[in-house]
Amino acid sequence: MNAIIAEKFSSFVTSYVFSPGRRIVTAQTILDVATEVGDTELAQQATEAIAFDRNVWQMQRKWEKTRTIKEGTRVDLRQIDQQLDRNLVGIFNVADGHVYSLLPGDEQYDISQAFLEEFFPNGPGAITRLPYEDQLATVDAYLVRWHSDWKDRLDKLALTTLVARATSLTAEYRKGVTTITRRDLTWDEVKATDNIGQELMLALVIRVCGFYNSQSPDDINMRTRYLATFIDQNQRIAQIRKRTPIVADIDPDSGEEIPTPTGDTETTDTTETVES
Repeated sequence: MNAIIAEKFSSFVTSYVFSPGRRIVTAQTILDVATEVGDTELAQQATEAIAFDRNVWQMQRKWEKTRTIKEGTRVDLRQIDQQLDRNLVGIFNVADGHVYSLLPGDEQYDISQAFLEEFFPNGPGAITRLPYEDQLATVDAYLVRWHSDWKDRLDKLALTTLVARATSLTAEYRKGVTTITRRDLTWDEVKATDNIGQELMLALVIRVCGFYNSQSPDDINMRTRYLATFIDQNQRIAQIRKRTPIVADIDPDSGEEIPTPTGDTETTDTTETVES
């Protein structure tokens, strides 16, 4: 397209950035007209743009569902930490109950007293308030002894089940401390793909403007037919931007707007001009 043509139709090729849903309905109009007039090349180009943007649309829906996932280590540890804390408190309470309710010289009293002095001299809170990594190291060390030199004595305190539970919880706890959580989709990937979708839509608009580039009634009529949805969506976005910087996407099938989460700092709000 030469500079004169580009200048003449600048109103068509100067566009806000469309969301994928808005690009799909725009390309669908171009596809419908191209099919009707027998422009198989443009129809194929529009079909490919629609297919691409449907993938972009699905990608953005997936991003909205996963964007709140925290990345790094220990992101899923809170719940398992609470369970392990309750388990340790339970073990402490059993032994403390024997000391509270029995008398020195009773086997369970004596074992419980020694157990508390060895492992809970400052109560369970001294362990449960430790940083995750330190609590893991402490419980790991305790479990080694609870399964070896203390095993028979803990059996006599009826702590076998609680110790077994502590063992399984600690395995999950270790996984939570050491596993690095990553989203399988990043915002940069979403945005890069979205940019391609915008380029594909504008390529359709440029092709229409380049082919029907005169001021003849026939060319004006064809440009109007092909670009009716493009112009309509551009105007809609302009009106929305007067009220808010965030332009919601639309469902490409129903045409209904999709609510946009508040405080979305990653929404891009720009105007894009196509250059010849």
